[in-house]
Amino acid sequence: MADFTLVAGDLLPIVTATLKLNGTPVDLTDATVQFVWIADDDTENIRTAAVSYPVDQVDLTKRGKVQYGWVTGDTDDPGEYRIQWRVVFPVDLPMTFPNDESLITFEIFPVLAPASTPLSTFHKPLRAILGDYDPDIHTYDGDQLNNAMGVVLNLGRVTGDPLVAVEGYFLSSDELRVRPALKPSTDVKAYAQLLYHTSKMFVVNLTSESFRTRAFSRTVGDSYHLIHDILGQVYYLENGEGMG
Repeated sequence: MADFTLVAGDLLPIVTATLKLNGTPVDLTDATVQFVWIADDDTENIRTAAVSYPVDQVDLTKRGKVQYGWVTGDTDDPGEYRIQWRVVFPVDLPMTFPNDESLITFEIFPVLAPASTPLSTFHKPLRAILGDYDPDIHTYDGDQLNNAMGVVLNLGRVTGDPLVAVEGYFLSSDELRVRPALKPSTDVKAYAQLLYHTSKMFVVNLTSESFRTRAFSRTVGDSYHLIHDILGQVYYLENGEGMG
């Protein structure tokens, strides 16, 4: 088990140690110290370490203390590592600490990407709201629906429940997903916001077509009730009343 862990990119904690010989802290006056972390494949990373008390100290508790502060790039590669300190004393005398099997180990974990949901997940409910039922000839193709949802997300219209997504919901960099993951079972308000705000972008283009003969008249595609319902739902959502 690792003595400490980091996530890729972390620059804390600073690594500290007290170098000892036969249980006694060593005097590092005029010595140079290297901090070395070694991967499982024996690849070595070598950096210059800092000696906390670089001059001879009468107080033995202050002797042998060294530290290394991570810099950008040091912790980019996930994996398990072991630590050594390599000291070169005056007159070019090298010594490695520890020089037995009691190596300090640490592990770097990969950064976890935030969970997300494909925009295509919302195509079916959007088409249900818009009355786009024909599976063979859709009024709105997937790209149109995705583009509209992208606009809604980029405008910050999907805030949802702050207890579920503190900062709201956003469009992924590939513009094909919403992050964090959005499910009606966990955040029904955000689910409704995305669907109804997106639907609102399409209803303004819905028109009705009428024709009349001497025998009868008929109106096709009358969208008054659909528009009224969608705008009503958007009103309730924007005014903090959830779904009406």
